[in-house]
Amino acid sequence: MWPHPGEKGKVERAGIGYLRQNFWPLRTFTDLADVNRQVPAVAGRNRQSATPSRNHERPDQRFLAESLLPVPALLPDYRDSADALVRKDLRLEFDSNRYCVPARYVGSRLTVKANSQS
Repeated sequence: MWPHPGEKGKVERAGIGYLRQNFWPLRTFTDLADVNRQVPAVAGRNRQSATPSRNHERPDQRFLAESLLPVPALLPDYRDSADALVRKDLRLEFDSNRYCVPARYVGSRLTVKANSQS
């Protein structure tokens, strides 16, 4: 179950706050690779009260590879598509119709896609 959209900021603030106040000031690093080695050693150890979690699991335990589900395959895009040139009158033509577009696209080629509803 994903966090409620209103909770996302709370979750992100907690992580960023931890890095700024507890992680960075207390450690020294030789390079970016050293930072990347040290972060996994510390991150995810605390139980999060701000995030919905089963049985108050630690984040590093909850997201083990064997507990994650595979990402579903993307559905193929069956919409009609065409490249259309935006002319000086702020219009492009697609499927015998003319559409207005913002002035910043004049002279550009845009990819236009359509299906039976839109």
